[in-house]
Amino acid sequence: MECRDTRQRDLLRLAFSATLVRINRTFLSAKNRRESRGGSAVFSIYRYKVAKRPVELPLWTQFATRVERLLEAKRETNELIGDYYRDDVTALFRHASATRLLDFLKPRSVDYIYTDPPYGGHIAYLDLTTMWSAWLGLDITPDDRAQEVIEGGELRKTRGDYQALLAQSLAQMHEVLKPGAWMSIVFAHRDTTYWDALVDACAAAGFQYANTVVQPVGVVWSMHKKKNPLRVLSGELVLNFRNSPSTVVAVKRAPDQGEPVQIVRETCEAEIIRSLGATTEELHHAVVPRLLGAGLLRAFSKEHGDLVGVLESHFVFEPASGKWHIADGTVRGRFVTRDIARYHVARLLALRRDEARPVNEAEVCRQVHLALRLNGSLDDKAIAQLLREVGVCPDGSHWLPRTEGVQAQLF
Repeated sequence: MECRDTRQRDLLRLAFSATLVRINRTFLSAKNRRESRGGSAVFSIYRYKVAKRPVELPLWTQFATRVERLLEAKRETNELIGDYYRDDVTALFRHASATRLLDFLKPRSVDYIYTDPPYGGHIAYLDLTTMWSAWLGLDITPDDRAQEVIEGGELRKTRGDYQALLAQSLAQMHEVLKPGAWMSIVFAHRDTTYWDALVDACAAAGFQYANTVVQPVGVVWSMHKKKNPLRVLSGELVLNFRNSPSTVVAVKRAPDQGEPVQIVRETCEAEIIRSLGATTEELHHAVVPRLLGAGLLRAFSKEHGDLVGVLESHFVFEPASGKWHIADGTVRGRFVTRDIARYHVARLLALRRDEARPVNEAEVCRQVHLALRLNGSLDDKAIAQLLREVGVCPDGSHWLPRTEGVQAQLF
C-alpha cells in the first residue's frame, strides 16, 4: 500500500524511526523485567554493540504502538499550536551547520539562543545515525562529516578540530543574535580544559558570561555512568551569556582571588557538608561556576584539568553510595557549627549502619563532641535535635540514617 499524502508519509516514517530503536540486534533487554523494557546500545553506551542475548520483539505491535503514541502527541500539539505554525515564517527548520548560520539567518535577527553542542568526543552523532540513515534513505555527505562539531568520529578529528569548529559556531551565533540578547549553552565534561576553551571561544566571539545554573537529570540511562560513578558525569550545566551588554561583568582573565585548589577544596567541602555527602557531578556542578565566577577556571585547568584527581587528594569516595566524604572527618573550612554537627551525625549513622552496629543517642553525642573539637561546640540538646532530623529510631533506642521512601529496620 502506497501513502501519497506527504504529511502522513512523514508521520509514518517518524513512527518507523522510533520503532527501529527497538527492532534491531543492539536492543538490550533489561534484566528481571519484560522483554520490551530496555533500549538500544546506541543510546546507552553510544556504540553499536550486538546484544549477547538478542530479543526479537513483535514488529507490527511495536510499530502500531508508536503510531498510536504519535497520533496522541499530534492531537496535543495541534491543540496547543493551532494555526500558529507557518513553515519558514513562525518556524524555520534547516539541515545545516551552526558554522554557517548566516547562510539562512539575517544578522542581529535572533532574540534568544538555547544550544546543546556536542561535548567533545562523548558521542559520534553522525556515525551512530548509520542504521537510521540507511533505512530512511538519508544521505550523510562528506560536508556533513567535515562540519560535525565533535572530537573523533569517522574523520578522527582532534581536540583542536573540535574547538575550532565550536568557536566558528559561537562566532556565527554572535552575529545572528540581537545586541543585548541572551544565549544559553548546555555543557558537560569532567575535564575543565574543555570548559575553559568554551568560555574563551564565547569571549572571543563577543559574548559576556553572566551565570551558571544546574540542569540535573532524573534518570541515568548511560551505562558508562552506571559502571563508573566516580569518573563519569550525569546532568549538565547551563551557562548563560549575553551579547555584549555593558551591565554584565565578563569572566576575569587575570585570576587574583586565591589558589584554585583552595577554592575547589572549600567549595567541595561546603557541598559535602550541605548534602551530607556529594556525588562527583554534584561537586563538579558546584566547582565549575565557582571557578568561572572567580576567574580561576583557566589556572585550574592548566594545572589539573580533571577534578577527580583533586578530589582523591582531599576527600574519600564511598563506592556503595557513590558519594564523596570528608577525609578522617576533619573539617578545615569555616562553617556554621550546627551544619558541621549535622554532617557528623549523618556520617556516623551511615558508618555504623554499614558495620551493623547502630548507635544510641548518648554515643552520638559523645562522638559529635569529639568531632567538633576544632570547629566549636554544641550542647547535647542541639545534637539530639539534629539526630531526629537525619535519623530514625525504630526500636526506641538505636538510630539509623533517615532514608526517604524506605522503612528503616534494625539488623
